[in-house]
Amino acid sequence: MLKHSFTLRVLAISFLVLALPLLVDSFIFFQSSYSASIDDAKSDLQEAANFRTFSLSEIQPVKQVLLRELEYMFNLQAPKSLDDPEKFSHELSQIAQAGGSFQIFLLSLGEDDVYKVVASSLQSLVDTDFISYIKFADILKVGEGTFIRYIYKIEENRYVPFVLIARAIIDKTTGKPLGLILITDDIEAQLNTVVATNKKHDSMRFAILNLDGVALAATDKSLIGNYFDPVSKVRRKEIMASSQIGTHPLPVHQLPIIEGSDPPFFEFIYDDQLQIAYRAHIPKVGISIVAYSSKEGLFGSAVRHFLLIYSIYGLILVVGGGVTYWLSLWISRPLRQLTNLMGEVSRGNLDVRFEREPLGFEINILGGIFNNTLVNLLDNIQHAEDERVKKETYQRELAIGRQVQRSLLPPTVPEIQGAELAATYLPAAEVGGDFYTYLSRRSKSGEEILVLTVADAAGKGISPCLYALSARSLLRTHATLLDDPGEILSCTNNSFMEDTGDTGMFVTMFTGIYHADSKILSYYSCGHVPPLVRRADGHIVTLEHSGMALGLQESKGYATNSIKLQSGDLVIFYTDGLTEVFPEKRMRSCLQQRNWLSAQEAVDGLVYELQDFMAEEEVVIIALKVN
Repeated sequence: MLKHSFTLRVLAISFLVLALPLLVDSFIFFQSSYSASIDDAKSDLQEAANFRTFSLSEIQPVKQVLLRELEYMFNLQAPKSLDDPEKFSHELSQIAQAGGSFQIFLLSLGEDDVYKVVASSLQSLVDTDFISYIKFADILKVGEGTFIRYIYKIEENRYVPFVLIARAIIDKTTGKPLGLILITDDIEAQLNTVVATNKKHDSMRFAILNLDGVALAATDKSLIGNYFDPVSKVRRKEIMASSQIGTHPLPVHQLPIIEGSDPPFFEFIYDDQLQIAYRAHIPKVGISIVAYSSKEGLFGSAVRHFLLIYSIYGLILVVGGGVTYWLSLWISRPLRQLTNLMGEVSRGNLDVRFEREPLGFEINILGGIFNNTLVNLLDNIQHAEDERVKKETYQRELAIGRQVQRSLLPPTVPEIQGAELAATYLPAAEVGGDFYTYLSRRSKSGEEILVLTVADAAGKGISPCLYALSARSLLRTHATLLDDPGEILSCTNNSFMEDTGDTGMFVTMFTGIYHADSKILSYYSCGHVPPLVRRADGHIVTLEHSGMALGLQESKGYATNSIKLQSGDLVIFYTDGLTEVFPEKRMRSCLQQRNWLSAQEAVDGLVYELQDFMAEEEVVIIALKVN
């Protein structure tokens, strides 16, 4: 009983959910289908028009360079060349014959805006009027232009389209404008190819318009001569007089154009039908291409799609009801299995898995999610265990690192004649490789000296600590034998490179030797931040360096620097952790404003300034006060 009740509820809900959306969707789908058809048509029109612009763009006159050469030649020969037009025309004829199939005209503007042929490769046309629809004033504005014009071919007894290239030049003697015209390239075959229809888009048509918006060529021959842009009566006469569209007369009325909100798309009425069109301009050729198609045909396609889809919907409602009832009977089986499995999991059994049921549909999906949840749960448990082990291992390594870090620091501060020393180490949350060390001994000459070193191994963790321990041991070994900081660091660097190999580990280190008798501090720095010296009068001196960090390159000896210290001078040595939180400019200002009386006061004062940042960076500070 429960099984059939569940099935009937599913069936009732299915009909309710399906019927209502179909009623609402009947209007929405029709609108969206129609809009989609229009959008697809626009996309096809745009693609087809732009594709054809490529072939017409190739009409771009490659002989523009020839026009410039002719202009150059004219500027050299004028006005003398115009004194003998016949000779100059003969020269132009020779140029035309050598360059291929084109004709050259040199025009001057006569009375009533009539163009006179001054010279031409066709000598029979000299002193005749040159009739053209080209506005010579427009050519003067832009300097040059490219156009298409129909020219009568006597041998064929018809008008044929040609490319006409115009360039405006100025007669340097008279200052008057002249026109240089080149007529070339019979493009009738190209125009016919562009407006030819594609079998894949039988409903799509094409038209080629000139600058005035008049159709020069079209798939529908009856469209030739119609104009898409407004043309005045005067301009109509000029177009017909120049025969720029062959023998086709201009209609009395312009095509009815309906401008849209999505240019260059527009609509127009032709052949008693509303056409949707896209216009692609080719400014350099002076033409545009219009791809158009009947809007009624597109709308009819949308209606047919609508009827087809809703026929399928009706079939689904009839057949789907019976199928839904039968399929619903199978839903209870995977539901019961899933319920039982969830009970097992609640009792702690995580080894159960859902098995797919035939026709389980969404329940099988839920069962898959159930299985994935169990797998992820087991993975999370294992991951948590791994993280616990990893954390314990890290804590042990951190403890070892801190132990190594403490071993790097000297336990006591040595006493030295005429000076006092103080130092501190401020640890960070994670151990690093910062350390300092000092050694008080007698030099080979018997003078009391203090060898002082501050260093920083690159990186964080136990690895930098171990490398710092190695560098410290090597340094102290050489510091007991040598009295020159440069020699000490050079030997230490070479020995350290044997330990690091190609690991890329490096250590910055500053080593100074303070001579108690002469109060001279000799020093050398291997890439470490420079210490600061506060003179007794408040002047700050930076102990600059140019050395390279230990472990990067084998050394052949370092040149030691030195500075003479005086009573009251204070030297501050530190690691780069100090400058990370306490900029050098602020530190220099602090040293100038504070006059600490002892080395320990200086260290305590700097620590006080850093108290808000002590947990962020590892810092070593050493102060040497000369009495």
